[in-house]
Amino acid sequence: DPEAFGRIIAEAQAIGRCVIATNHGAPPEIIEEGVTGFLTQPGDSEELARKIKDFLTLPLPHRKQIGQKAVERIRCFFSKDQMVEKTLAIYTELLTEKVK
Repeated sequence: DPEAFGRIIAEAQAIGRCVIATNHGAPPEIIEEGVTGFLTQPGDSEELARKIKDFLTLPLPHRKQIGQKAVERIRCFFSKDQMVEKTLAIYTELLTEKVK
């Protein structure tokens, strides 16, 4: 079953770590393929191994760039403040619709 939101992915990326996750559930919303991390098909262990190998063979500056872009993406789209704002906006929308 897919996870609704991969907080672990966001937390790892927030500290500049490259994440390789399955292309299922929330990870595709969090990870930009090849830019801030990598996605694999669920259950495809060969693809997972290939993505890990590909990442480890990247030059160090490129690996660091992926980590930095991950930090920027998390700060831009998934900060706690933004998540609270978005959640409250949904509650407000739902309450407004119910009052109508």
